[in-house]
Amino acid sequence: MIKANKNVLKAKGFIPYWLISQKLAIHEVTLIRWMRTEMSEEKKLRVLAAIDEVKREKEREEED
Repeated sequence: MIKANKNVLKAKGFIPYWLISQKLAIHEVTLIRWMRTEMSEEKKLRVLAAIDEVKREKEREEED
C-alpha cells in the first residue's frame, strides 16, 4: 500500500488532526479525508503551514 502525502505525515509527527484542522478552520474529518489521497500542492502548503504554526506555538509554550 502506498501512503499518500508522506511529507505531510512526516511533518505532522504526533500532532493530532483536530489541532491542525482547527488552525485550518475545517472539520477534523475533512482533513482526514484530504489525507487519504495525494493532495494538490496548494492544499499541502496550507496544511504544512498549519503544522508549522502548531509547532511554533508549542515551542513558545515550552519556553514559558
